[in-house]
Amino acid sequence: MTLDPKPSPAAPIFARPILPEGCRLPAGGSPLPRRGRPGTMRASLLVLLGIAAAGLGCGTAPPAATTSVPHACADFLSRTDFDVSVMDAELMDPGADTEYCWVDAMIRPNIRFAASLPTNWNGRFVMRGGGGYAGQQPVKGRADPLRDEGWVTASTDTGHDAASFPLATFAHDNRDGEIDYAYRAVHLTAVEVKAIIGEYYGRPADHDYWLGCSTGGRQGLMSAQRFPDDFDGIVAGAPVLDFTNTQIGGVWFSRAMREHPMGLEKIARVGEAVYAACDGLDGLEDGLIDDPRQCRFDPRTDYPRCEGADRVDCLTEGQGETLAKIYGGVVSRGEPYFPGQPLGAELGDPLGGPASRTSGWAAGSWTPRGGRRCWSSSGSPSCATWRSPGTTPTGRSSSSTSTRTPTAWTPSAASSTPPTPTSPGSATPAAE
Repeated sequence: MTLDPKPSPAAPIFARPILPEGCRLPAGGSPLPRRGRPGTMRASLLVLLGIAAAGLGCGTAPPAATTSVPHACADFLSRTDFDVSVMDAELMDPGADTEYCWVDAMIRPNIRFAASLPTNWNGRFVMRGGGGYAGQQPVKGRADPLRDEGWVTASTDTGHDAASFPLATFAHDNRDGEIDYAYRAVHLTAVEVKAIIGEYYGRPADHDYWLGCSTGGRQGLMSAQRFPDDFDGIVAGAPVLDFTNTQIGGVWFSRAMREHPMGLEKIARVGEAVYAACDGLDGLEDGLIDDPRQCRFDPRTDYPRCEGADRVDCLTEGQGETLAKIYGGVVSRGEPYFPGQPLGAELGDPLGGPASRTSGWAAGSWTPRGGRRCWSSSGSPSCATWRSPGTTPTGRSSSSTSTRTPTAWTPSAASSTPPTPTSPGSATPAAE
């Protein structure tokens, strides 16, 4: 091996190797600096010898890509560094067809994620999104049909625990938490789970997918915009596309409902009337309103008006106006600003019977007040007393057993009117 002649004074002082025939530098390789100090040339030659020893040229084919040795599940317990700490790693359902490795970990500072890696892997990875303000915690041993079919599955709490920080309370004076919730947690979880997949199976997944609805839909679209290489395919259902104005809409709906409150049973009955009027507009009465924009239902004229006392089977004049505001959407300075609730969203389960009659506007907040709780969301604030968590008014088991976001309620005698605090420190309805 020889070196270029002494460079001209105008040229940069570099030692440029002249390699024997058949040798080459790696793509993007740069010349080695020589600063004219004693020992620099010897260091440059040592670097060149190191390059040759690494097999990066000199008449031989590049080495074949190596495949890493798969890990045992328990090996992940020692996978901890400055950014990521694995808290739990356990082989679940050992010996069964559904055997899988459960990994529960934290990403600095507060992002928790979990991944399930089935022994009978189908080569695919799917990450699921959260709902609402996220914060849902991984549950070890929870049933997972996709995992049982061979998918690696994963999810993240986006940096906070909803049980400790209900709704958006985690974001108060917490810019890092906002960023984690917005996009950072999903991206870093995808990166870490892919690394875990490579370590566990000795190869990457054939395809990576995202699956989410509502907040999960927004997370999927955010991933597509910011990190297009994270997933090969994204299923983004009902995405929250305009978060700021969605919140403005929630305030509008709550204020309208506070003017003339009504309980969930009444809202659900209005929903039944909406479906009776508009279900068949698409030519098929199947319990679905194909295009709510084609529905011309007006609660002020198309629903029974209460004469005298307020009843559950009719609307007062004020309640009709309230519903018209909710359907019509936010108005600013006399102009439409943000869409309202679509006709047909009143029923949480339009195909269900009376036992499942719950308003589709009911997914909101609950504020304790004495022995009752006051409910508020993008629909109505109202109050309820409790029987037992996890049951509906008919005793039907619900899908949620959380006492923080319960679905079991029995309307109190004054449930249609949120109480007014009478002493300092009294809880106020969430709509306030």
